[in-house]
Amino acid sequence: MQNHIEQDPLQIEPSGHNSWRVTNASGSVAAIKWSGDHQVVRDPHARQIGTLWRSDGQLVTAPRGQREIIYTWRAYLPDTWATPPRGSGPSQRVSGDEVARGVSHADAVAALLAAGRQ
Repeated sequence: MQNHIEQDPLQIEPSGHNSWRVTNASGSVAAIKWSGDHQVVRDPHARQIGTLWRSDGQLVTAPRGQREIIYTWRAYLPDTWATPPRGSGPSQRVSGDEVARGVSHADAVAALLAAGRQ
C-alpha cells in the first residue's frame, strides 16, 4: 500500500519587482526572484532551495478563441562543490539534480520544497 501525503496547496503572490512570495496554510515557505534567465527559490532564511527554468512556451487557443502562451517549468536543486581527495586538484562544481520537468510553476516549486525536506 502506498502512503498518500496530503500537501497544503501553495499560493504564489507578487511581492515586488520580479519577485514572488510562496505561502501555504502555515505561512511563508519560500521566495522566488528572477536572476537572469532563471528564477532562484529561497527559503524564509534566504538559503537557496533551487532554481527554476521556464520553457519557451507554447501558443494555444483558449476556449473563447483567445490565444495565450502556456509555459512549463523545470526545477533543479542547488549546485554543490565537490572537494577531491587532498592534493588531487581543485574543487569542482557539481550540477544540482533535476526534481521536476514539464510541470506548472507551482508544481515545480512544490517539487523543490519536497526534495529539500528529504
